Amino acid sequence: MKKITRKEIGEVELKAFRASEDCPDCGGCIDSIRINYDANPAGKGSISREFEMEQCSECGKEFLFPRFVRGLNRLADTLPKQSDVKWNLGYFSPDLMEILVTGRRHESRLEVERSGVKITYGKPTDTFEKIRGEIVRYDEVDHGFKFQPTLEISPGPEFSKSQRIILNELLAEIRQETGDEISCRFPFEPNFTEENNQVPKSLVDELICWSDRDDGAGVAMLNDLLSRQPPGRLVTTFRLLEHVVDIVIRKRISQARMDAAIEMDEFLELIEQIRKPLDQKLRKVIDEHVDCCVNGELSDLWSEIGADRGYNRNEAIQKVANFRNKKVHKMNPSNLRLPWEEHSYQAIVESLISLIEKIAALS
Repeated sequence: MKKITRKEIGEVELKAFRASEDCPDCGGCIDSIRINYDANPAGKGSISREFEMEQCSECGKEFLFPRFVRGLNRLADTLPKQSDVKWNLGYFSPDLMEILVTGRRHESRLEVERSGVKITYGKPTDTFEKIRGEIVRYDEVDHGFKFQPTLEISPGPEFSKSQRIILNELLAEIRQETGDEISCRFPFEPNFTEENNQVPKSLVDELICWSDRDDGAGVAMLNDLLSRQPPGRLVTTFRLLEHVVDIVIRKRISQARMDAAIEMDEFLELIEQIRKPLDQKLRKVIDEHVDCCVNGELSDLWSEIGADRGYNRNEAIQKVANFRNKKVHKMNPSNLRLPWEEHSYQAIVESLISLIEKIAALS
């Protein structure tokens, strides 16, 4: 994807095109391409966004829709220096951050402070109101976002362990005083958004067919998932993922038992796979079934769990297993997370279900 910085934007003409309009310079056909535009004038922080850019197929001249560029430039000029933006959530700078959270609409602001850490909850600041239309995707501003309160926190990230403890304490105090949920995760969703609770029919059919092989365990987990039974959708989905991977491995063991070409050492190694950690079992199943293309699902999970560089399949499998170990098992007190640092579990659950569907089909 082509990247354009604010310094380079002078080379691109700002123009709003109508459908089927030709290039104003040479009359050539206009094609649309995706670009990443960085509006940060200081070169520090991340205020960039993907846009459609028009390009002439004949002379190569490039055109950008004016509103996109000017809105992003206005956002960069309004925010504190070295700000990073998470779209549909808020902005982060070393001195200050403000993010959308779920809660009742407030006309006032509640402030709590301890040891130099301050949280203000309620009505968004004038600065945030001014830029809300740029932080929230233009086609979603009216989808509940304009009624949500914000959290303003100073200082901004990165937070020390002691600051994380204080922030969690202050958030608990605000929740207790207001009675509000004050939920926040990335990407932020308004509090009336309905979660997608669907499971692909092919996966349902596959698990029903397995009932004689797994004593109905897969279908039972599926029902827990659909009815939102404890211990919750995230935990149940990971349990179902490991269950499906084990079923596929056990099928391979059954086939190997009747295969005279399989040596005993290879057979024992296959049996040992059942006792391996999730990342090793998942990698083994995917590697043995090259026709099982799960790169799309793993790439989604790579982004949703929190990618810090380009997609890598083996690292994505490890990241999925590490996430499961941290979230499904006992929390590690040395790795305290704050609400806005968590990605949406719903998005992760949906990607996991899509991954499970493809692996289940291998059996």
